[in-house]
Amino acid sequence: MARTFAYLYGFGGLLVAVTLVLPGDSGGHPLPLAGVSLLAFIVTGFCLWRGGSLPVAFFRALPLLGVVFVAVLLFSGGPLASAAYALFFFWVAVSAFYFFHAAYGVFCASVSSACYLGVLLIGHHELIALNWVMMTGALFVAGVLVGRLRSRVDGLFDELAYAARTDSLTGLANRREFEERLREEIARAERQEIPLSVLALDLDSFKAINDHQGHHAGDLVLQRVGAALRGEGRTVDTLARIGGDEFMIVATGAADDDAELLSRRLRQAVAEEFLDEPAPVTLSVGIASHPAHSRSFDGLREAADMALYAAKRCGGNRVVTFEPVMAERLVDQPSATPVVA
Repeated sequence: MARTFAYLYGFGGLLVAVTLVLPGDSGGHPLPLAGVSLLAFIVTGFCLWRGGSLPVAFFRALPLLGVVFVAVLLFSGGPLASAAYALFFFWVAVSAFYFFHAAYGVFCASVSSACYLGVLLIGHHELIALNWVMMTGALFVAGVLVGRLRSRVDGLFDELAYAARTDSLTGLANRREFEERLREEIARAERQEIPLSVLALDLDSFKAINDHQGHHAGDLVLQRVGAALRGEGRTVDTLARIGGDEFMIVATGAADDDAELLSRRLRQAVAEEFLDEPAPVTLSVGIASHPAHSRSFDGLREAADMALYAAKRCGGNRVVTFEPVMAERLVDQPSATPVVA
């Protein structure tokens, strides 16, 4: 916004400066025109210099300041040049409708219209009604079109942003969103000294569903699993599909015991979802907690994955909480049974 207003005022000041040296006599007064051009360059420099730190109220005032500048141009430029300088009103309306609320755009366009009518009346121009009606209509049409375009662009950006962080099949968060939220929650847990758990979830024997019933049936299963997890999960948590039949949850404020209770509910919800199906669908869950098992992003991910791997090695359809000696047990004692909830 700062750069755009800088460009508008800078280019507008340059155009006014050029009109001062163009051939022909419009009957105007060059000194006020030169003053407007200089002030426009000052606004440009200020926007470029401090634009990033200026409040929004400053930029909201710039369209109205533009109306003042255009009014000076119309009164000082002479009757022959008023129609040319009046084109700057379009810049006022377009910028107001594009950057701010529609009501503010209407207000700026109305002020521009009233200002133009005053110039026509004071200057005793011909066809006052025609000129004013055409200018006013054109201002509002241009402003509304630009405002609609901005709304459409904002909507497209929102859709793209949603798609970038959402799994298209289940509607859950995707890997990127999960990783961002996990990093944020780890930082918050460190600051506020609150617990945090990561749950790694995986469907048991999901490959058999794809192999025997086809990938379409597998997709339907994933959608139903996602809905079951979302229905039983907590609203404060982040539930994500990482890929394939793998899901992960950032359980905010949940210590080991809370995470185990949540995991049992989720496992039960998935089992009940497919209770009447000929082939059961079950869920294995691995749990890692901050700060008990790790304080880092990678550490929590690896601990949760290791606990999930242990749950799968024990036959699946169970919840396993990470233990510090779990890696050694899994490598050196393949038949060892980890802590199972």
